[in-house]
Amino acid sequence: MFHHFHLSALMALKTLTSPSLKNFIKPLIIFGLCQNFNVQAGNVPTQATAGDRYAGLRQTLYCPQDKVKYGIFKDYGYWDGGRWCGQTGVSGYWVWVEPNWYVWSSKIPEKAHMKHKYAGLQQVLKCPSDERKYDQFHEYGTWQGGHWCGQIGKKGYWVWLNPNWYVWQKKN
Repeated sequence: MFHHFHLSALMALKTLTSPSLKNFIKPLIIFGLCQNFNVQAGNVPTQATAGDRYAGLRQTLYCPQDKVKYGIFKDYGYWDGGRWCGQTGVSGYWVWVEPNWYVWSSKIPEKAHMKHKYAGLQQVLKCPSDERKYDQFHEYGTWQGGHWCGQIGKKGYWVWLNPNWYVWQKKN
Protein backbone atom coordinates (compact mmCIF):
# COMPACT_ATOMS: atom_id res chain seq x y z
CA MET A 1 0.00 0.00 0.00
CA PHE A 2 2.76 2.45 0.85
CA HIS A 3 5.57 3.46 -1.44
CA HIS A 4 8.63 1.23 -1.25
CA PHE A 5 10.51 4.21 0.20
CA HIS A 6 8.14 4.38 3.17
CA LEU A 7 8.54 0.69 3.99
CA SER A 8 12.31 1.03 3.77
CA ALA A 9 12.21 4.08 6.00
CA LEU A 10 10.15 2.25 8.63
CA MET A 11 12.55 -0.69 8.61
CA ALA A 12 15.52 1.66 8.90
CA LEU A 13 13.86 3.36 11.89
CA LYS A 14 13.81 0.02 13.74
CA THR A 15 17.56 -0.37 13.30
CA LEU A 16 18.43 3.03 14.78
CA THR A 17 19.89 2.83 18.29
CA SER A 18 20.11 6.52 19.17
CA PRO A 19 16.84 7.70 20.80
CA SER A 20 17.50 11.34 19.84
CA LEU A 21 18.07 10.40 16.19
CA LYS A 22 14.91 8.22 16.23
CA ASN A 23 12.89 11.13 17.65
CA PHE A 24 14.20 13.41 14.91
CA ILE A 25 13.59 11.02 11.99
CA LYS A 26 10.25 9.51 13.09
CA PRO A 27 8.15 12.67 12.40
CA LEU A 28 9.74 13.00 8.95
CA ILE A 29 8.74 9.43 8.06
CA ILE A 30 5.22 9.89 9.44
CA PHE A 31 4.87 13.11 7.39
CA GLY A 32 5.87 11.13 4.30
CA LEU A 33 3.27 8.46 5.05
CA CYS A 34 0.58 11.10 5.50
CA GLN A 35 1.24 12.31 1.96
CA ASN A 36 -0.65 9.19 0.76
CA PHE A 37 -3.93 10.02 2.45
CA ASN A 38 -6.72 12.33 1.36
CA VAL A 39 -6.09 16.03 1.73
CA GLN A 40 -8.74 18.42 2.97
CA ALA A 41 -10.66 20.39 0.37
CA GLY A 42 -8.94 23.62 1.42
CA ASN A 43 -5.57 22.21 0.34
CA VAL A 44 -6.65 21.17 -3.15
CA PRO A 45 -5.22 23.36 -5.92
CA THR A 46 -7.85 25.01 -8.12
CA GLN A 47 -6.46 23.24 -11.22
CA ALA A 48 -7.41 19.89 -9.66
CA THR A 49 -11.08 20.34 -10.64
CA ALA A 50 -10.02 20.75 -14.30
CA GLY A 51 -11.88 24.02 -14.76
CA ASP A 52 -14.80 23.12 -12.46
CA ARG A 53 -15.48 19.92 -14.37
CA TYR A 54 -15.45 17.69 -11.26
CA ALA A 55 -16.74 17.66 -7.67
CA GLY A 56 -16.70 15.40 -4.64
CA LEU A 57 -13.06 14.68 -3.87
CA ARG A 58 -12.76 10.99 -3.06
CA GLN A 59 -9.03 10.46 -2.88
CA THR A 60 -5.63 12.08 -3.30
CA LEU A 61 -2.64 9.98 -4.26
CA TYR A 62 0.89 11.31 -3.85
CA CYS A 63 2.86 10.12 -6.88
CA PRO A 64 5.74 12.49 -7.80
CA GLN A 65 7.25 10.06 -10.32
CA ASP A 66 4.24 10.56 -12.65
CA LYS A 67 5.56 14.02 -13.54
CA VAL A 68 7.79 12.38 -16.16
CA LYS A 69 4.78 10.97 -18.02
CA TYR A 70 2.08 13.59 -17.32
CA GLY A 71 3.98 16.86 -16.82
CA ILE A 72 2.35 19.30 -14.42
CA PHE A 73 -1.32 18.78 -15.39
CA LYS A 74 -3.48 16.08 -17.00
CA ASP A 75 -7.26 15.63 -17.01
CA TYR A 76 -7.26 11.86 -17.41
CA GLY A 77 -11.03 11.45 -17.15
CA TYR A 78 -12.85 8.45 -15.68
CA TRP A 79 -10.95 5.36 -14.55
CA ASP A 80 -12.36 2.33 -12.71
CA GLY A 81 -9.49 2.44 -10.24
CA GLY A 82 -6.94 -0.16 -9.19
CA ARG A 83 -3.27 -0.31 -8.31
CA TRP A 84 -1.43 2.91 -9.06
CA CYS A 85 1.83 4.22 -7.76
CA GLY A 86 2.05 1.51 -5.11
CA GLN A 87 -1.41 2.39 -3.80
CA THR A 88 -5.02 1.43 -4.45
CA GLY A 89 -6.81 4.13 -6.40
CA VAL A 90 -10.60 4.38 -6.24
CA SER A 91 -12.86 4.71 -9.25
CA GLY A 92 -13.69 8.22 -10.40
CA TYR A 93 -12.52 11.13 -12.51
CA TRP A 94 -8.73 11.40 -12.25
CA VAL A 95 -6.87 14.71 -12.51
CA TRP A 96 -3.10 15.03 -12.24
CA VAL A 97 -1.69 18.20 -10.69
CA GLU A 98 1.94 17.54 -9.95
CA PRO A 99 2.77 15.81 -7.52
CA ASN A 100 -0.72 14.37 -6.80
CA TRP A 101 -3.59 12.58 -8.47
CA TYR A 102 -7.02 13.88 -7.41
CA VAL A 103 -9.93 11.47 -7.82
CA TRP A 104 -13.42 12.98 -8.03
CA SER A 105 -16.79 11.26 -7.61
CA SER A 106 -18.80 13.24 -10.14
CA LYS A 107 -18.57 15.21 -13.35
CA ILE A 108 -20.30 18.59 -13.33
CA PRO A 109 -22.63 19.02 -16.32
CA GLU A 110 -21.63 21.86 -18.69
CA LYS A 111 -25.03 23.46 -18.27
CA ALA A 112 -24.47 23.83 -14.49
CA HIS A 113 -21.84 26.53 -14.97
CA MET A 114 -23.57 27.92 -18.04
CA LYS A 115 -20.66 27.56 -20.45
CA HIS A 116 -18.21 28.95 -17.87
CA LYS A 117 -20.33 31.98 -16.99
CA TYR A 118 -19.68 30.95 -13.37
CA ALA A 119 -16.55 29.55 -11.73
CA GLY A 120 -15.33 28.25 -8.41
CA LEU A 121 -17.87 25.60 -7.48
CA GLN A 122 -18.44 25.88 -3.74
CA GLN A 123 -21.30 23.53 -3.13
CA VAL A 124 -23.73 21.08 -4.70
CA LEU A 125 -27.06 20.75 -2.90
CA LYS A 126 -29.28 17.83 -3.79
CA CYS A 127 -32.89 19.01 -3.63
CA PRO A 128 -35.26 16.97 -5.86
CA SER A 129 -38.33 18.70 -4.39
CA ASP A 130 -37.36 21.95 -6.18
CA GLU A 131 -38.28 20.39 -9.53
CA ARG A 132 -41.90 21.48 -8.98
CA LYS A 133 -40.88 25.12 -8.82
CA TYR A 134 -37.85 25.27 -11.14
CA ASP A 135 -38.53 22.41 -13.60
CA GLN A 136 -35.28 21.09 -15.18
CA PHE A 137 -33.11 24.22 -15.25
CA HIS A 138 -33.09 27.68 -13.69
CA GLU A 139 -30.45 30.37 -13.31
CA TYR A 140 -31.37 31.91 -9.98
CA GLY A 141 -28.40 34.28 -9.77
CA THR A 142 -26.82 35.56 -6.58
CA TRP A 143 -28.14 34.65 -3.15
CA GLN A 144 -26.76 35.44 0.31
CA GLY A 145 -27.09 31.83 1.44
CA GLY A 146 -28.92 30.27 4.34
CA HIS A 147 -31.25 27.36 5.00
CA TRP A 148 -32.40 25.62 1.84
CA CYS A 149 -33.87 22.18 1.36
CA GLY A 150 -32.85 21.05 4.84
CA GLN A 151 -29.25 22.16 4.34
CA ILE A 152 -27.17 25.30 4.72
CA GLY A 153 -26.58 26.89 1.33
CA LYS A 154 -23.52 29.07 0.79
CA LYS A 155 -23.49 32.63 -0.51
CA GLY A 156 -22.89 32.69 -4.26
CA TYR A 157 -24.39 32.32 -7.72
CA TRP A 158 -27.03 29.61 -7.75
CA VAL A 159 -27.90 27.48 -10.76
CA TRP A 160 -30.57 24.77 -10.65
CA LEU A 161 -30.04 21.70 -12.80
CA ASN A 162 -32.45 19.02 -11.69
CA PRO A 163 -32.00 17.52 -9.05
CA ASN A 164 -29.16 19.75 -7.78
CA TRP A 165 -28.35 23.35 -6.97
CA TYR A 166 -24.83 24.35 -8.01
CA VAL A 167 -23.45 27.25 -5.97
CA TRP A 168 -20.62 29.15 -7.65
CA GLN A 169 -18.15 31.55 -6.06
CA LYS A 170 -17.86 34.06 -8.90
CA LYS A 171 -19.24 35.26 -12.19
CA ASN A 172 -16.72 35.36 -15.06
